[in-house]
Amino acid sequence: MRVMAAKDGVQGRRRLRIFAAAVALVLLCAVCVGGVSGADLYVGNTASTESNWYTSLADAVDAAGSGDTIIITENYVINDQVILSSENIGTNRNPIYATRDITITNAPGVDVIVSSGFAPLTSGNNDEVDTRTLFVINAGTLTLTANPAGGTLTFTTGHNGRAFDVNYDGARFNGGDGLGATLKMEDGVWIYQCGFDDKSLASTNNGGAVYVRTGGKFEMTGGRISENYAGSGGGVYLEESWSWWAQNGNGKFEMSGGIITGNHAINVAQGDDWGGGVWASDIDDFTWNYGGVIEGNTAEGIPNSANQKDYNEVYPSYNPPVAPETPDTPDTPTVIYPIYVKSATKTYDGYKTVKQAYDDARRQGETTFTIYIRENFIQGYIDTPENGVLVKVLDTVTITDESTDITVTVMPDGKSITLDLVDKLFTVGAHGSLIVSGNGDADITVTETFNMEGGDNNGGFVLVNGGSFTLQTGATLSSLKAENGGAVYVNSGTCTLAGGSITGCSASVHGDAVYVHDGTLIVDNSFTIPAENDIYLADGQVITVTSNYQGTIGKITLSGYSEGRNVIDISANTAVSSAKFVLNPADANQYEDMLLKVSDSENGKIYLELGVDVQFTILIPAALELDGDTYTGSMKITAEKVLIPKDDVLQVTVTSPNDGFILIHYKDAEITLPYTLSVGSPDTPLGADGEIARFTKDAYQEKQAQNAELAVELYARLSAEPRYAGDYTDTLTFTVTYIDG
Repeated sequence: MRVMAAKDGVQGRRRLRIFAAAVALVLLCAVCVGGVSGADLYVGNTASTESNWYTSLADAVDAAGSGDTIIITENYVINDQVILSSENIGTNRNPIYATRDITITNAPGVDVIVSSGFAPLTSGNNDEVDTRTLFVINAGTLTLTANPAGGTLTFTTGHNGRAFDVNYDGARFNGGDGLGATLKMEDGVWIYQCGFDDKSLASTNNGGAVYVRTGGKFEMTGGRISENYAGSGGGVYLEESWSWWAQNGNGKFEMSGGIITGNHAINVAQGDDWGGGVWASDIDDFTWNYGGVIEGNTAEGIPNSANQKDYNEVYPSYNPPVAPETPDTPDTPTVIYPIYVKSATKTYDGYKTVKQAYDDARRQGETTFTIYIRENFIQGYIDTPENGVLVKVLDTVTITDESTDITVTVMPDGKSITLDLVDKLFTVGAHGSLIVSGNGDADITVTETFNMEGGDNNGGFVLVNGGSFTLQTGATLSSLKAENGGAVYVNSGTCTLAGGSITGCSASVHGDAVYVHDGTLIVDNSFTIPAENDIYLADGQVITVTSNYQGTIGKITLSGYSEGRNVIDISANTAVSSAKFVLNPADANQYEDMLLKVSDSENGKIYLELGVDVQFTILIPAALELDGDTYTGSMKITAEKVLIPKDDVLQVTVTSPNDGFILIHYKDAEITLPYTLSVGSPDTPLGADGEIARFTKDAYQEKQAQNAELAVELYARLSAEPRYAGDYTDTLTFTVTYIDG
């Protein structure tokens, strides 16, 4: 006897440390630098068999004849032990002494830093402070210039001494014989972080970068004097003549190019020791021609009634030259610095690094400004001596202030540019705001070719630490690297991705594009992350969409994949499609067939949360076989696939159109035969419209773990013997119902 069962089912559906960006090949050939021709002497740290090669800069200066050029091929440290008895004044003096017409430059295309390895002073008188000097120019002219083939030349002591002392010997030790000495500074030369920032030392130190003594002269036609400190004349100090060598006159300074900025006069004496940029006993000793810039310097102890710039910039009188009424077409400068700053009222120009631009703007009191980038360049760094060892300090900026809101925008100037990073460039602290954007006609690309070891390894471009970061149209973060957050790490604060793109970035742990540890991540407009990158959301973190968001996030990685976890805050845009947000397919073994679905309102917000696609497959046999002898049989209802939310259930019921369960002879409908259906046990009858199975996700997972089949047995037993042999049939309707718990 065969009982046929009709079925109505429901089937849903870094690290290696790299100190230089390139390897420079130095060609030993005759060059013409600064208009001076003569022999070329080369200085490098490694000994060479080449002629005119020196491992000591002091030896090269001592050997150079008038008109010779010294070419420094790599970064060089002037140490305490440098003593030249033939040139030295007194004994145990540290500086290098120049007495002839000599030019010093960098090797072609190489950025060279000459720094000090001086042992730090904790106290000292004038003579002791003077020994912490890189160069003393006794006589003749020392010309500093960048190589015309490219590269720059920087001098620094790390705030542990002066850079240049002009006419020391001629003024003091030759009986006032008037041996005039001159220092010339041209384009591409920097004097950076010299002098002393310790007040006890600054009180005996004037002229943090350049001290021009009686009878000496300083000529500045280009370059930059920046972030130097002294008691007075943070940048340049012109000595006042004393009677016993009065015939030499005061120190002189003529400026016709370059920039003096970010220098500071500590003014320990609280007298007339000011002049953050320049100090002159007689303002007539300072000839300031059109083309030079003195701006953004500071001094302490200024009277409230004073003209601030007379004290901060040039003491005793700040009187910048003005352009001629009918100026000639100015010459194109040989050095175009890659960075300048613009606020609502001022423009500051002449920066090599983003940090210098930011620091100068803040010293000037600017709170909202734009850092414009003119040319492609590699993230800068400067060597700072610590205990005789050069330590690289990267061009990194922390935008923060304890009480003042600081807003900084970074964008290209007139053409599209690439900023190549060595390591993270920005940290945005509390009250800080960073915006990176194109300018409408030009784009900015931030990328990374090199990678330095050490430091904070989170955030390849920016670490948001309480402030805010906004990426706008025209800005691309590409090929950046970090341990967490290849491009951006949000530790706290807000990150808004309103335009531009993040592509090709990588993290060794989590978040190739963005890592959100804590804070707010907002996506706006049409911002899109391609599938090769991902956003990593730590516990409790979500992505918030704006009312007009139209982009896609190609890959989202979560710290955990439990059902009901909030992923996207769509409160402002409930119409946004969940298809715009793709869970990381590499984590598919964690979330199986989960998807993002709209949740009920939670704390006034609506989210796309983790859930499963409501789908299931119920297999019901085509027939129930009855044994011809016992008149009993069974059929097995199997759940082959159950994908329903964890707390929901799937209910299967069976009904019959007959009164109870009656078998009907297929040839003669008048002949019926009663029988009993039961589930779970042959002795437990199932009533009409009875529920025969209840499937849950937990039960399915448990069976899968045991490699067992999830099934329900349905039993049939005739209540009477058949009236005659033959096939009987009945129509059973199985209804599968999904119950949302």
